[in-house]
Amino acid sequence: MRRAATVMVVLVLAAGCTETAEETTTVAPSTSTTAPTLTSSTTTSTAVPGGVPTPEELAAWLLTAEDLGGAWTAATELLPPEMSGGVVTDEARGQLPRLGVCPEAGSDAAAAAAAVSWQAFGYLQTPGAERPVFLGQGLSAGDPEQIEAVFNTLKEAMAVCAGVEQVPGDGPTQVTEPLTIPEVGDDRFGVKVTMTDGDFHDYLWYAFVRDGAVFMFLNLWEGTATDTVITGAQVGAIITTAAGKLP
Repeated sequence: MRRAATVMVVLVLAAGCTETAEETTTVAPSTSTTAPTLTSSTTTSTAVPGGVPTPEELAAWLLTAEDLGGAWTAATELLPPEMSGGVVTDEARGQLPRLGVCPEAGSDAAAAAAAVSWQAFGYLQTPGAERPVFLGQGLSAGDPEQIEAVFNTLKEAMAVCAGVEQVPGDGPTQVTEPLTIPEVGDDRFGVKVTMTDGDFHDYLWYAFVRDGAVFMFLNLWEGTATDTVITGAQVGAIITTAAGKLP
């Protein structure tokens, strides 16, 4: 279970760096000259056209085990004890996965990654070939133009790193490749990361979706010494279901 907990805090592996929530991870260099920022809006309800969702509204849109069916169950034991109902408290925020950048990334990419702070977060799990398959989901909301600027910076950075293979320190070999995901939301991108350590493999699917004032992140992870039980079609279906819950 320790291995699962460690991998579940990995967020961005675009250039093959594996880090924890307390460390910087990797996106890619940015060529923009203006660092994107993300600030809260004074509009705090989706009841107002064009408004920004509240944390409570975001939490209500998180995937549930019932949404996915099958053997999926909530994995609340992975969440900080300060959280309740999926809403991220100030005390819990620092204990959740976050975005970061590698040393080679520009300051704009670093600012974009740091600007994303989860307001709602949840974990689900289902039986895998040998160990549970975990699904992490984070939601954040803000001014739509700022959300778009942050999203575009991360998307451009991620594209640079597709196909990169690295062996960070004594860690497993990591290969990053583009992930084709369904055309959901206003924009989207994804990557698949394969981490190999001897006969053991960690398969991580990452999807990022922008929909109006909402930034959504999904991370599906399976660790196995045999073939993964998760298929590309299943990943696409999960992404579609998650995006379908957004307003």
